Amino acid sequence: ARRWLFDLAAVVEVIGMPAITAVPFTLPWYLGLASHRGDLIGVIDLDGLTGAPVPPRRDTDRLLVLSPSLPVRCALRVAQLGGTVQRASLREVVPEGGLPSWASATYEDAAGILRTRVDIDALVRDPAFIDIGCR
Repeated sequence: ARRWLFDLAAVVEVIGMPAITAVPFTLPWYLGLASHRGDLIGVIDLDGLTGAPVPPRRDTDRLLVLSPSLPVRCALRVAQLGGTVQRASLREVVPEGGLPSWASATYEDAAGILRTRVDIDALVRDPAFIDIGCR
């Protein structure tokens, strides 16, 4: 639903979609647990976290596995990888509508495509991100 920018220093690996085990009584954006190199990691749908509908799983989805140095072990599901972007080719814009606290800025490229930068440190400390249980 939205194009996100990630600092690759916070991402240790991009992997194909593994088997995911659903966790009962969790919010829809928490897709479940997956095994990654012998560890269990939580799988998050970032668009769903922002309130957008969580799309069905596709074989072409990828996971951005976040650094184990962060306080939570998780991966973010992405529907499509857009590649790297040179920051110099972007200009910061004021987005229409509100952004979550962990969305640090919105940029526009020469083609008019908007991308929102995710502050991974702020994301993994956000109370809404940490509270995966149904209310």
